[in-house]
Amino acid sequence: MVLMLRNGRLGRMATPAEIRESALSLPRRERARLASELLGSLDEEPPAEDQSSVQAAWGREIDRRVASIEDGTAEYVDHDVAMREVRDRLEAQRRSR
Repeated sequence: MVLMLRNGRLGRMATPAEIRESALSLPRRERARLASELLGSLDEEPPAEDQSSVQAAWGREIDRRVASIEDGTAEYVDHDVAMREVRDRLEAQRRSR
């Protein structure tokens, strides 16, 4: 890939492997800062239109759950049992990797 540099010259964009190599040569503190910034860029908020549709979907889900409690169709699970099931599922996923 070719791109225009600030000085007006044409240059080549670094490959991901070259960027990784350069990043790994940074001091530990700078690598940590860079890693934090890169990870943070993955967690950016969705656009406002996506955010409102997510909020609307959660509103419908909350209404559905409240209705199932009120009409007696909700199935209750003991906290300790639920946590044990979650831990078991996570452990099974880890073993399958």
